[in-house]
Amino acid sequence: MVGSKIIVNADDFGLTASVNQAIIDVYRIGNLNSTTFMVNMPGTEDAVIKAKENPGLSIGLHFCITEGTPLTSGTSFTNDNGQFITRKELISRSMKGKIKANELVAEFKAQYQKAISYGLELTHTDSHQHILQIPFIFNALKTTFEELALPVRCVHSPFTKLSLNPKVLPRAVKNIIMNRSAKNMRSEFSQPMNDYLISIHDKFSDTSFEQNDYLNLLAICGQLNNIELMVHPYILDQEVLDLYEDEIETKIIFLKKCEREYQMLSKESLFDDFELVNFSQL
Repeated sequence: MVGSKIIVNADDFGLTASVNQAIIDVYRIGNLNSTTFMVNMPGTEDAVIKAKENPGLSIGLHFCITEGTPLTSGTSFTNDNGQFITRKELISRSMKGKIKANELVAEFKAQYQKAISYGLELTHTDSHQHILQIPFIFNALKTTFEELALPVRCVHSPFTKLSLNPKVLPRAVKNIIMNRSAKNMRSEFSQPMNDYLISIHDKFSDTSFEQNDYLNLLAICGQLNNIELMVHPYILDQEVLDLYEDEIETKIIFLKKCEREYQMLSKESLFDDFELVNFSQL
């Protein structure tokens, strides 16, 4: 894998100021080169400032319809309080035909326009909690992506080996389902996509990973091409905890893993043997 081209992308730029700072710290160390921007969260404005202070950082759009407040008046993916519904409910409604395609397009365009209104040049789009892998949602938006000539993250994992380990099995099953969706996405879409997506979360259900585990993860991929290593470095401060106060019991393991990612990725450069590229270079 030495000399291979990889994308190291941090999700959730714009979530909070502390998450933004974590991403910038890791970028400056040299352990990521790309991030995706949330335009409807408490850290949005701070993210813009930090992005302009670090012009070498590639920016994509982290399309979000499962957290926060919409920029449009669509109601098919919001609750009675006008907030986005959960991912679980979004999947349920889409399977029942209750999500309106025109509302999805309007919300995506609103988030895209808000991002570029800050003067940011977007290299690609992905989505919060991988909602673009939901077939109805991707199909509703793919023409818009093609019109904008916007590359899209494809959630396609090389790690699908089933295991009797109850901590690993759910992730493997999820990856198999995601890969079926990825195959359909590729067959119907003309814009560039990454070939594979990997994450430390694929291999660890807790915070026991170390720095070398990132390199081990890449080594397992062998000669696979166009790999995106997805990372979530967080500085876990009170603002983040308050943001998830109502769901902290189910969210805390993920948050702790994100905090560990920051600790592992902000110490020293790990990827000197790789060429870091962004989605516009695929």
